[in-house]
Amino acid sequence: MWSPYGLVDAKATAWVSNGEVIGNLKDGYAVRVPGRKNNKDTKLAALSDGDFVLSNKYGISDYAA
Repeated sequence: MWSPYGLVDAKATAWVSNGEVIGNLKDGYAVRVPGRKNNKDTKLAALSDGDFVLSNKYGISDYAA
């Protein structure tokens, strides 16, 4: 499962796509989901309050990375 801290063993709370950036500003962590960019939401993620996901749409994830 992906989280702002990388791979974790936690309960899934969301789906994300390859190439998207998951982060948490308060803790200062961010990770880019590996794989060829797409918009298919095929990866499970464990997100909490305060976490964010930067989409692949409009190149936002590329800009942030």
